[in-house]
Amino acid sequence: MAKIKKRKGEKKKKKKKRGKKKKKKKMERKKERKAMLFTASFVVLSLITFSIALIIINNYHKSQVQFYEIGSIDRLNDLSSSIEQGLLEIFEVSSGLTISVNKNTATISIAEELPSSSAETFRDNMAGFQDFIESKFPETKLNLIDVKEYLPLVIYPYNVTFTHPLRYGQDRINIIPQQINFNSYSIYVYSPSQEVIRIDWGGPQKGDKFMSVTAKDYLGNSFYKENNKIDFNSNVDIHVILWNAALRIEQELLIKIQPNELGLLRIENHATNIVLVNTTVDFNNQEQLISIGFPKDTIKLNYTSLGISKSSTVQIE
Repeated sequence: MAKIKKRKGEKKKKKKKRGKKKKKKKMERKKERKAMLFTASFVVLSLITFSIALIIINNYHKSQVQFYEIGSIDRLNDLSSSIEQGLLEIFEVSSGLTISVNKNTATISIAEELPSSSAETFRDNMAGFQDFIESKFPETKLNLIDVKEYLPLVIYPYNVTFTHPLRYGQDRINIIPQQINFNSYSIYVYSPSQEVIRIDWGGPQKGDKFMSVTAKDYLGNSFYKENNKIDFNSNVDIHVILWNAALRIEQELLIKIQPNELGLLRIENHATNIVLVNTTVDFNNQEQLISIGFPKDTIKLNYTSLGISKSSTVQIE
């Protein structure tokens, strides 16, 4: 009996030991799971933190590039404006042309002497300014070949060009429209040293456009002729006759529109002395703002490293 009791006691002890071992294993498994979860959470958190850091760095670099680009765009715009202002000042000081724009009536007047004594000074000033700008700012190109040679001015938005067909400074002016999008030409002629003796007007009397010529001289003589039956696709032939007292001969300033040339107006001083000519073009369109300036793309700036470029021109009025 004593032996049986002893065996039962040993069995109970063994069961207790087994129970303790099982509990210990469960505890160890829980600890392992917690450790694995902690490790996994730490890895995920690290990845998230690293990703955020990458995004911040990327955004920082982008913002740096954008800041640099914005700074370059501001610099480009400032440079372009400064060049435009410089070219405008040269034009105003040394071209010898006087321009008046009436935006309310959509008329524009351009006055200059034929031939002009200002041309060489203008060309020299333009060439010097171009050399300075292009050497100081290599990303800049000034397209001034035509400006220096012919001084073309474009009336916007009508695309009518005022230019000097032989060379700026000589005795001829052309006004070249792309279409008949204007109402009238008015020409004022003043002779400071030769007497004006009459105006001869030739050409057919047809059409519905208006044209007038006024001629005055230093003696106070004044002549005026007009015609409200002009066809700008037909022939207009006007002669302002001047008297050359030294040679005792008649000379002329010719105002002409040839057939089928879309209103191309030619003004030529065939007299010996200088004559002032003021030409007014009337567009009679108040819906479109009128302006005049150099041809488009006179100024070109190009930052190739940033892919930024700009073209502009000089607006005179």
